[in-house]
Amino acid sequence: MPIRSILLLVFFIPSAGFGQIKYENGYFISNDDNKIECLIKNNDWSSNPLEFRYKSQASNDNVITANIKVVKEFGVANSKYIRANVKIDKSKEDANLLTNNGNPEWVEQEVFLEVLVEGQVNLYSYKERNLERYFYSTDGSTIHQLVYKVFRFKNDQMGFNREFINQLKSISGCTSLPTSLAERINYHSKGDWIDYFERYDECKGTKSIYYDSKHKIDINLRFTPGIDNSFIDVQTEFLTIPFDKIQNARIGMELEFVLPINKGKWSVIAEPTYRYYRQTNEKYVNFFIDYRSIELPIGLRHNFFLGEYSKIFVNGAVVFDIDLNYTILMRRYYILRTEPNLAAGLGFSHKKLGIEFRYYSPRNLTIGTDWYTDYKKNCLILSYKIF
Repeated sequence: MPIRSILLLVFFIPSAGFGQIKYENGYFISNDDNKIECLIKNNDWSSNPLEFRYKSQASNDNVITANIKVVKEFGVANSKYIRANVKIDKSKEDANLLTNNGNPEWVEQEVFLEVLVEGQVNLYSYKERNLERYFYSTDGSTIHQLVYKVFRFKNDQMGFNREFINQLKSISGCTSLPTSLAERINYHSKGDWIDYFERYDECKGTKSIYYDSKHKIDINLRFTPGIDNSFIDVQTEFLTIPFDKIQNARIGMELEFVLPINKGKWSVIAEPTYRYYRQTNEKYVNFFIDYRSIELPIGLRHNFFLGEYSKIFVNGAVVFDIDLNYTILMRRYYILRTEPNLAAGLGFSHKKLGIEFRYYSPRNLTIGTDWYTDYKKNCLILSYKIF
């Protein structure tokens, strides 16, 4: 299957409606303070939403869209959002767009803030494309942004306004909470903020509600045997020498790092795989190839969930080839030297089992020689999830 066909499938699948994130138990509070229990479509929003879709507890009921104008608060799974009018600094952090003003440039906006910590001091977050800001409030007081700003300093150097450190000091009131703990916070790390407030609770002897995990990356390990369909054409100055298509077993192990966004729909994959190709062409002066290597595809996977246990997925990867010093021989002796190539895959998995078809772009096996060795392959991969 040519790579163009695979790419067409990749773009067609989402439009066909696969991968719908399921509706989960949730609630929302309307402007008149009515609390409505319902099923909310949990998108695990990477940017704070302005609306959400819900339906009643009967799964076949009509889907309704509720927006920020009619909802004061909503929650689904372990996430909670509240509506608030806040002053927010939207200064850019791109080096080419920095201003010379080190102070926040406030704009007032009505937003849904994600509640991270709820207690004596509340912690909130807001994300919008490349913008990320954190907020706090104490004992029901006004919600304030924790201030952090990057700006252009003299001689085109970058300056950093980290006023949030002083803000944390002002609300701490706890001598056993070192100032250095606030100074070590990476403003854009949700885990750092939650760590700080956990330490704050320990210091104050209070108990807070934590709505958001620290977004650790999940890791899956799979055994990936399969079959390689491969063939080689060797092009010399005077002729092209084709070899028959052969099938060989392949053995691999896949590491999948599931990213903490969009309900696990994106992941990074790495799959070291042992593969080999060994063939002789008697027609052309005993032309002999012995090619063995460890392939290492590294790339991205996107999952389209069909249910709780089933999904369709597409992969795109750059493939690095670690040759094992095997040879190509035709009057002259060559140690193989290869170049990276690309791979695209389409697969299906259910529980622990999976299957994938993968296409590889052509790879030259004789870098730095006067021959061009065109190695092509596709493969059928089975997988078993170990953990």
